[in-house]
Amino acid sequence: MIKLGAGFEGELMTEASEFRAVVIGEEVSYSAHDLDGAKTLSAGSYIESTGSYRHRFANNSNDEATIYIRTNSSYQLN
Repeated sequence: MIKLGAGFEGELMTEASEFRAVVIGEEVSYSAHDLDGAKTLSAGSYIESTGSYRHRFANNSNDEATIYIRTNSSYQLN
């Protein structure tokens, strides 16, 4: 589980063969190389990837956003 502070903008990088994430609280802006522009993910929204991937998140709210992560490998949040 990760918590993105208010105003956070950054990338989550992974090379996992199985990566899934669910937004638990608040909303985040999400983008990735294979999407046309940013998407708003609200509580309950779900993303997944396989292999080398960069997920970009921005928390534009005044509150902390929580994201539950399930993966079979490590990831790095910058």
